[in-house]
Amino acid sequence: MQTSSANLGDWSASRLVQPKSKAAGRHS
Repeated sequence: MQTSSANLGDWSASRLVQPKSKAAGRHS
């Protein structure tokens, strides 16, 4: 995984914006 940092940022933002259930069900 080379884009761990970038992925973490996007994942964090998505997690904060979308609810846990939605984020877990809809993984970009």
